[in-house]
Amino acid sequence: MVHVPPKTYGPGEKRAVYKQFQNYPRIVDASRAPSYAPTSPDQKPSVPIGYIDMPEGTTYGYWDAAYGVMNEAGLSMGESSCSGRLSSVPKGEGPNGSGALFWVGELSDIALEVCSTARCAIQTMGKLAEEHGFYGSVGVKEAGEALTIADGSEVWVFHILADDTAEGAVWAAQRVPKGHATIVPNVFVIREIDPTDGDNFMFSDNIFDIALRLGWWNGEGLLDFAATYSVSEYNNPYYSGRRVWRGLSLFAPSLNLDPTLGVEWDHPTYPFSVEPDEPVTIDFMKRLYRDHMEGTAYDLTDHVVAGGPFKTPNRYAGGRAEATFQHGAWERAISLYRTMYSYIAVTYKDYNVIYFAPMTPHASVYIPIIVKHDQTVKSIPALEYAWQGEFSKKSLWWASEAISNVMDLKYMYMINDVRKAQYEIEHQVDVMMATQTPDEVESQMADFGDYVTEKWLNLHYTLLGKYQNGYSDWGYTQVGYGPSTEWLRAAGFQDFQATPEQFAELRLRYKTTQKEADEIRDSALGWPFYRALRELRMRFPEVFQDQHNTSVCSSSAAIAFREYMEALFISRRYVGPSVVAAVSSFLLEMDAASLDKPACRYLISAAYLALAVDRFPTFDDHVPELLGMASTQPPQASALLIDASKEAQLLIHMLGEVEHAYFTFLLYSNALYTPSDPSTRKAEAYARHMVSESEHGRDHEKHQQWKGGACLVPHATTPTGKCNPYAPIAHTLKRWRSTGITRDEIRMAMKQRADQKTILITVKDNVLYFSVPVHSHYFGEVVRHDELLCLVSHFLKLLSFTSLPDLELALNHGDLPQIRKAFNKPPFHHFNDREASIPVPLFSIATSGDFWDILFPNVCRPKLVNMSLADNNAEELSWQDRVPRATWRGTDRGAVNWFTGFDLDGLHGTRSLRQIVRDSSSSEFADVKFLEDDLTDSSVAASDPNFIPMDHSARQWRYLLDIPGNGYSGSLKQKLTSGALVLPVRQEIQGVASPLHEHFYAGLRDKRHVLLVECGGAACDVDKKVQFASANDAAARQTVEHANSYMARFDHYSLCYTWRLLQLYSDLLRYPLEDEPRNTNPTVRVHRPLSANLEISKIANYVLCGTLGEGGYGEVAKAVDATTSEEFAMKLLEKSTIKSFEDIQRVYTEIPALRDLRQTNVIRMFDVALELPTRAVTGLLHKK
Repeated sequence: MVHVPPKTYGPGEKRAVYKQFQNYPRIVDASRAPSYAPTSPDQKPSVPIGYIDMPEGTTYGYWDAAYGVMNEAGLSMGESSCSGRLSSVPKGEGPNGSGALFWVGELSDIALEVCSTARCAIQTMGKLAEEHGFYGSVGVKEAGEALTIADGSEVWVFHILADDTAEGAVWAAQRVPKGHATIVPNVFVIREIDPTDGDNFMFSDNIFDIALRLGWWNGEGLLDFAATYSVSEYNNPYYSGRRVWRGLSLFAPSLNLDPTLGVEWDHPTYPFSVEPDEPVTIDFMKRLYRDHMEGTAYDLTDHVVAGGPFKTPNRYAGGRAEATFQHGAWERAISLYRTMYSYIAVTYKDYNVIYFAPMTPHASVYIPIIVKHDQTVKSIPALEYAWQGEFSKKSLWWASEAISNVMDLKYMYMINDVRKAQYEIEHQVDVMMATQTPDEVESQMADFGDYVTEKWLNLHYTLLGKYQNGYSDWGYTQVGYGPSTEWLRAAGFQDFQATPEQFAELRLRYKTTQKEADEIRDSALGWPFYRALRELRMRFPEVFQDQHNTSVCSSSAAIAFREYMEALFISRRYVGPSVVAAVSSFLLEMDAASLDKPACRYLISAAYLALAVDRFPTFDDHVPELLGMASTQPPQASALLIDASKEAQLLIHMLGEVEHAYFTFLLYSNALYTPSDPSTRKAEAYARHMVSESEHGRDHEKHQQWKGGACLVPHATTPTGKCNPYAPIAHTLKRWRSTGITRDEIRMAMKQRADQKTILITVKDNVLYFSVPVHSHYFGEVVRHDELLCLVSHFLKLLSFTSLPDLELALNHGDLPQIRKAFNKPPFHHFNDREASIPVPLFSIATSGDFWDILFPNVCRPKLVNMSLADNNAEELSWQDRVPRATWRGTDRGAVNWFTGFDLDGLHGTRSLRQIVRDSSSSEFADVKFLEDDLTDSSVAASDPNFIPMDHSARQWRYLLDIPGNGYSGSLKQKLTSGALVLPVRQEIQGVASPLHEHFYAGLRDKRHVLLVECGGAACDVDKKVQFASANDAAARQTVEHANSYMARFDHYSLCYTWRLLQLYSDLLRYPLEDEPRNTNPTVRVHRPLSANLEISKIANYVLCGTLGEGGYGEVAKAVDATTSEEFAMKLLEKSTIKSFEDIQRVYTEIPALRDLRQTNVIRMFDVALELPTRAVTGLLHKK
């Protein structure tokens, strides 16, 4: 890829024209471009075959890759060789020096030098070719050429070939309609030419005369250019036609085009262009270029034999043996092993970009080249060098070539590593393009090209190491990757020269010997799990003994055992075949009194659960053995062992796949052994129901229902109405794209922290999975609060009604978002900054000015955290019995952040509202004296007889000051239901506006649900508001009642809100924002997906899920002044939740102005109301 700089021509100056060049070096001519200067004495200057006159003035600079790519005016081209019925030779190679001057590469270069529009380029190339002649190859297979040509306004397809004199040309061009896409894969696609339609067609003057003269057209009707001047197909009957079908079908799958139609010209074939079903994005084009017809009948990655044991899509051509088969051929993919490069040319208002990938697209990576008016364009060395005679570690082409070839060894596995690496680099590109100016991007591209080349070479070495010798042998694990059953059968694996009896005898010998060896080993050394438990008892004797020094299963023992189980699960240790007897022996060492304790019951089930999660392969086979052993024990122990075996069987069926067992284990073990908690009883009942459903009738499909997740496609059910997780995803769902988050970013989000509250939600193949990091506060958050258990139910309910692609999202379920941008620094740094912290799109129940999270309302936190003991366990006093003072969010140590231990002066500005209480003279404020006396040492304050501790303040104080902090989406809900009057504080601190409260508390009004405290600078009317509430006690109590009424509808609203939020998030993944106004502040760089996150919550709030307010639909009626159903629907959507036809009917009866409308109009309103959200969201997500 070479940059050709602008050149100034004086009067009468000529331009050299060179013979077709595609090998290295293409040309040797420093006057064309510095990169074309000779690099060694062996490289002699190229000799022109002719010259042409050039207009006086300065040409455009452009990028050249044998064919012209794009110039600084934004004119771009793509090339494809085609068959042609007329051919010529280069000038000087015909008799007496005859021949044609131009091949398509030089024509495209000249057009980019002198033109800024597609029409100019077509006319310039056509005129030059007609005057000086055009040549392709001598053979008719590649005698023609096609160019796709685009400027900022129009896209054209241009076809050209020699004329019948061999010193001229015939050409035609057709405009692609606005909003359409086309594909030109080695075949002419322009069919009938309308000579009267100058807006859409251009052509050479001789196009009709030559066709008549050669007898290829009778002059009747419209001339079919492709049928007249080409041979139709290329290498085989579907070489081009299948790609036309595939490309157009990817753009518009709704057309359901016929893959067998082909491109023979004796019948109508595929349309010239199609209107895409969805907006075409850069990511879509990358996927199109990397396509091997995956998922179709022609999938090159899914052939039993041709792709080898590991399904490579490459079908290498040119072998001498192919001539043996007169009628054989391979399918031709879009991504081809011998592709030299691919690119996506994009025109913007102020600049242009080429996303360029050397070598075959599926093994390469796209990096941006900024194209603009500039005399100092920097070359990108990594893209320039591609000499095939010498390997270079500085060439991205060579790095991609290395990966392409090594992928053939184990393509079906390596492609996942390559795609991950492609995403990571291309995601970095997206970030740079979204957060930096074109000049900033361009200044980094030379270094970035070197950086990508190094990463791509390292990936090549990684693939060699990771998949060596038939294994995935990487790190601490080795996994064998053998061929598929189908390939083994086709290869004759089953025809090995040995009898079945020989195989059976050898296997029986090994099985018998293994059992004998196991018994000897276990008897001598003890089973590893059993031995480890004994070591645990020796290391922590206090855990297993009470004050009477009697062996018991204390609650501490249960916790210790659970933590050992986690380590066992993570390490994936193998459990031997005598595990049942060993575990039983261990458990039966306990006396009868110990077996009566709930903790011992936990240990029993936990031990048997270890068998399930640690891949014990034949547990069911040992159940009779276990029951037989139990029958010989005392009745109490026998009953417990029988229950334990059933429990273990239940858990095995629940867990299904080992990979998703951990979280289920935590939830279910908690449910089994805290029976006093209603939510855990519900979880137990749900788990048992799922298992009983899966076991019913022993039907395999039902048995496989519960695989660690839940069915997410409501209509994908069996005839009996049961969920079928194997139902295919609807074809409209797309894979998540570059605006999603990578696993590495999620791991960063989940890295160990002192206060980890992040989990990972994965949706894959219609199944929902939850992953909890080992270091998460699962005990505090699950066992104490059951929050994760609630979230499971919440998201299962929502996702079952939401169409989502495969995706992953990080979910922060605590009140402190985990992913921060650096203080006073942009969130994204230079690509070489290995220490840069990368924020990820994060769903969070909290926000502040420090974070860029997607907010969702928390309906799962039953306790009001960060208010000391101010939670739901506190006694709720009546209004008359409450302390008639105000308190605020803090701890029993006062106004400090318990997480950091810093005083108010050391906290971020969103918490630094000390002036509110410092400047207060009110005796009604509980914390004033405490804060003034001592901010950090609670012991001093506690010794003060006037100090009132803050414990249980939410339910025992009469007024609650809601100071803006990390806008925890559950805190206001808890305060509004605490029975106290809530006083939210509104003030801007360091540019962060405190909300009233978060935006999903729509409809919350001052003096009706809360009493708003206004602050500006150091002035704050907190004293005035508290005194007002005290003086107007009846009004204050009525405000509390209204707040409770408001919150009664909150759960329903939050479900609707979160449901819509997930839909919008999935839309953003499917259709990422490609263009967005750039941030003009150079000190604050906005990452496109994260800035979209700021808007996505607002969209969810106002589309479909607005709160109705206490006035119901009557309140809507006051705001509606509409004369058409569309206006009515839009205004209704701004105010209310529309879920059914009955909702519209209710509005119809409550709005007098609409009572005279006919029923059909009401139905129409409902239709429009349902249609508008999709249109509104699509417009907001796609607008440029």
